[in-house]
Amino acid sequence: MKKENTPKESVNLEEVRQRFELWRNDPERCRRIPPELWDAAVSLCSHHSICSVSRTLRLSFNELKVRVQTPTPSVPDFLELGSFCPSGDVILELQDNKGRHLRLEWKGAVETVLPGLVRSFWEES
Repeated sequence: MKKENTPKESVNLEEVRQRFELWRNDPERCRRIPPELWDAAVSLCSHHSICSVSRTLRLSFNELKVRVQTPTPSVPDFLELGSFCPSGDVILELQDNKGRHLRLEWKGAVETVLPGLVRSFWEES
């Protein structure tokens, strides 16, 4: 019996395709494709053409092309505000990976209220 040699890149493409299918079939999924799936698709483009990756993963060719050509900035998982106690006007905008958006506008001291509001937003994500 002859063993079939499959390039590692093809296996990875199939694995990522299966991850996309699991995400698409999840009834509680968010509308936007999660960043880790986009990262996986972009990384495949170093071994495969953008066209074949977009077709296999059922992604927009143009969106994938933009993501391949544009380096993604690293976003910290945690941002410590330190002694963040402004006494003037404060505008804080937060957005989670599900696309939910929170905008806080505050006048005066916020040191007692702001941490609880931000924490509750992220815990609901």
